[in-house]
Amino acid sequence: SDTVFFGLNTGSCCHIHAHEEAVVFQLMGTKTFTLYPPQDVRNLYFEPVTADYRRSRVAFPDVDYRRFPLARRLTRIDVVME
Repeated sequence: SDTVFFGLNTGSCCHIHAHEEAVVFQLMGTKTFTLYPPQDVRNLYFEPVTADYRRSRVAFPDVDYRRFPLARRLTRIDVVME
């Protein structure tokens, strides 16, 4: 699907691009992307394949560690585009 996000203070939930690529154009300002290495996939609690398996059930930045204890093991990598 073709999706375009633009504007101020936009964002999205934690997700993966399993079968497609993503292209980003930054015209002005800054954009921070939070990335996780592939070995963290178990710690991100993605939805089951019967649901939207590309989305994490973890609500960042207010992580419920009682519900998602493995999220404490995540290796967060922030990339800032300017």
